[in-house]
Amino acid sequence: MIHQNEIVFCNAKFKVDKKEYKLNKIVHKHTDGFFYDKKTLNEFKVLEPVELFDIEIISRLGFANKNI
Repeated sequence: MIHQNEIVFCNAKFKVDKKEYKLNKIVHKHTDGFFYDKKTLNEFKVLEPVELFDIEIISRLGFANKNI
């Protein structure tokens, strides 16, 4: 389980147009379940944020700064 605003190093999957893709070794900040990194998504020719599922946590990196 990933807590709200937690930052994790993980492997994850997402679907676009019934095709399933796997992201390996990404850093993900869990705020709403979507992944926004345009540089990574452009490799799959995906232009909009995607919803992640089947998240396999490699390492927990901490929580986002609350002082902003």
